[in-house]
Amino acid sequence: MVGETLELFEPHLRGRRINLERRLDGTLPRVNGNRGRLQQVLMNLLLNAVDAMPQGGALTVAAGSGSGRVLIEVADTGVGIPSEHLERIYDPFFTTKPRGRGTGLGLSVSYGIVKEHAGTLTAESTPGEGSRFVVSLPVAGGAVRRVSA
Repeated sequence: MVGETLELFEPHLRGRRINLERRLDGTLPRVNGNRGRLQQVLMNLLLNAVDAMPQGGALTVAAGSGSGRVLIEVADTGVGIPSEHLERIYDPFFTTKPRGRGTGLGLSVSYGIVKEHAGTLTAESTPGEGSRFVVSLPVAGGAVRRVSA
C-alpha cells in the first residue's frame, strides 16, 4: 500500500524541487484494516509535507516493522511546526496553514482513522528543520481482511 500510494503521489512532486527518498522494507507483515482509509492517511501526510516545503527539500518515507507493529514514517525538511501548536495539530479545524490553504481537518481525520485501526499517529517537529510523523499499526493476528503495508 505504501509503494502504491507513492506511485500515485510522485506526479504531484514534479517541478517542486522535492527529493523523495523511499526506505521501504520489502517484507512487511500485513495489518488488519481498510486499505483505502489507510492510503488516505498516508496521502494526507505526504501532501502536508509538500506544503511545508514551498522552496523544495527532502521527503523521506520509510516503512518497517518490529515488536508486533508496522511503522510508516513520513519526514520532511520543511518549515516545521512551532512547539506551541504541536499539541493541537490533531484538533478539528486547527491549521498552521495560511487562510484559504487548509481546513484543519486532514490530521484530525487521519488521527481518527489510525485510532480505528488500533494504531497511533505521532509527530515531532523542529521549526526551520522539518517534521516527522509516524503511523504505528499492529501486525495482523486474526482472520479479518488484511492490507499489505
